[in-house]
Amino acid sequence: MEKIKKLIGKNVYLGPVPKKNISKLVKWMNDLDVAMYTCQATRKHTIETSKKFQEECLNDMSIHYYGIFTNDGNLIGGLDLREIDSINRTASLGIIIGEKEYWDKGYGTESTKLLLDYGFNILNLNNIMLEVFDFNPRAIRVYEKCGFKIIGKRRKSKFFNGKYYDEIFMDILAKEFNNLKLKKWQQKRKMNLSVKKN
Repeated sequence: MEKIKKLIGKNVYLGPVPKKNISKLVKWMNDLDVAMYTCQATRKHTIETSKKFQEECLNDMSIHYYGIFTNDGNLIGGLDLREIDSINRTASLGIIIGEKEYWDKGYGTESTKLLLDYGFNILNLNNIMLEVFDFNPRAIRVYEKCGFKIIGKRRKSKFFNGKYYDEIFMDILAKEFNNLKLKKWQQKRKMNLSVKKN
């Protein structure tokens, strides 16, 4: 199958996840080292549930889900904008790097910035938020690098392995986002169109 590149960065691109890669998603969601940082560790994950999730994403305009691929086409994770509200211009973001050898190498940061750029400059969103558990400082650092700010927390709301943890809420506004690759692309396109008209 041809590689479809929806959003292209320096080291990664975001695109639809081919059906042949669904087994990778199932593997990640059944790996506690990966799933414990999401809300998925307590859920059952099979090929069937992953196929159903993919179909729901295709049919639901309030979800934009993409795979994270290295430049050579290796699927290493996934991320999405969900609960998209086009009237109030809000959405929630989620990300997972499922291939652990790609942790702590900047792939999560670059992918998040690509999706924020898309959300703010193509989907016309104004506020994107996320939730993260306080036992995941690596993810919090990534989000802060992307411009997210902590806006509150739900105390002792996650019970995991015999201990309670806080759920931290973070968000970012369009005016606070500085990685404007798509905005520059839009401006260039408008410039080219205006030249053609003259």
